[in-house]
Amino acid sequence: LMTAKCAYTTTLQQFPDRLNLLHGAKDIPLAIVWDTAEGELDCSRYAVLYQYHIDIYDTSNPENIFHVEAQNNRQRFNCFLFAKNDSLIVGCEDGFARVFFFSPQTKNYDLHASHRLHQNRVKAMSLVPNSEFLVSASTDGIVRVWNLSDIFTQSEHEISHLIEHSTGTRITCLSVQTTAAISNSLKPLSFAEM
Repeated sequence: LMTAKCAYTTTLQQFPDRLNLLHGAKDIPLAIVWDTAEGELDCSRYAVLYQYHIDIYDTSNPENIFHVEAQNNRQRFNCFLFAKNDSLIVGCEDGFARVFFFSPQTKNYDLHASHRLHQNRVKAMSLVPNSEFLVSASTDGIVRVWNLSDIFTQSEHEISHLIEHSTGTRITCLSVQTTAAISNSLKPLSFAEM
């Protein structure tokens, strides 16, 4: 299993002029993430999260670097994950999740959808393994479960979470592990079932 330390080492060796983590770069990386969208580690690409942009690297071709940019300061990026169909879901400072799809025409990631998940900043997100659910967490202590197909919906309408839990404390990270088989049905789940 590759770790962030491994990704960090690989990045410094392969792209020293593009990503300078050791010499005090002005825009400091917040996270380095390998693609695990299909439930398996895909070492062909990884991404580096900054406050206002994400750089996606293709390990087979160092010249292939794709960028996703925040449109303004309120959309500052806090977290992201690779999702199905060559997409990214980005949790933002303004409580929204923004979905970007890779476009063969523009050869970059273009904004596809934007949905409010929380009233406060989206601090962490995770895909529930072997399911069609996304879990999001906010700094207000709220954890919500969403249907992934709703997140990918392109319309501007409000989407509804499936379940919610208030932790009563500030959340800074999130990890999801299932203890029971979860079907792709829309039946309501409890946190105990996950």
